[in-house]
Amino acid sequence: SDEDEDYSLMTNDFLCFSQECSGVLNVSLETNKFYIRCNDTSGNVNTASEVYTIKKAQTELAIESISPNDEDTTDDHLVFDLEVVVDGGAGDEICEYMIEGQHEEYIEFLESSGDTHTQEFDLAIGEYTVKIYCYDSAGDSDLETQTLRINQDLNSPSITRAYAQGSSLVIRTKEEAECRYYSYSCSEDWDDMTSFSGSDKRYTVTAYEGRKYYIKCMDELGNIPGDGVCTKIVRL
Repeated sequence: SDEDEDYSLMTNDFLCFSQECSGVLNVSLETNKFYIRCNDTSGNVNTASEVYTIKKAQTELAIESISPNDEDTTDDHLVFDLEVVVDGGAGDEICEYMIEGQHEEYIEFLESSGDTHTQEFDLAIGEYTVKIYCYDSAGDSDLETQTLRINQDLNSPSITRAYAQGSSLVIRTKEEAECRYYSYSCSEDWDDMTSFSGSDKRYTVTAYEGRKYYIKCMDELGNIPGDGVCTKIVRL
């Protein structure tokens, strides 16, 4: 019933089989409340209603993003959170995932907060096909498929260019990195080397004519050239 009233006054019936009941609810308002009471075969009747609320969606439920899709690690596996963000719908969506070859059916995300759903994974190096299915109480649903790559990266970053510009030595790297230099060899301890400044794969230090720069670069995963090995040696 759309009113909280005695069971005997309720005129809409569910179709029940064993312990499961189903029925069609008329959703016409922005927020729809339904009061449900049951009567068993022994004549025992609920004296209090179970309230079921359905909010009418303003827009259809849609999966906005799935991340990450391409991750690097120095290990043979990676522990990470898969995050799904949805938009629209009734605001009470349930999202489920399935990885082809690993799951035979969809599994509900363990953590949900607002429009964001997260699940921790521990996957070996490789490529995976992930399917995400979300649905809500308004009957809307969305299904998206994404390729997820877990890559093993054991290589230190490379320097693609090195040149003098005004009073600075400028280096450019192939990936985001932290770079340092020493003036005499490639054997100096990393903590005792002088740091370059900069970002977005462009880094600078003061240029001194006639000086040699023994440069080492470390990436975000901690990959760095071995003892006695430089990323690049530059002489001005």
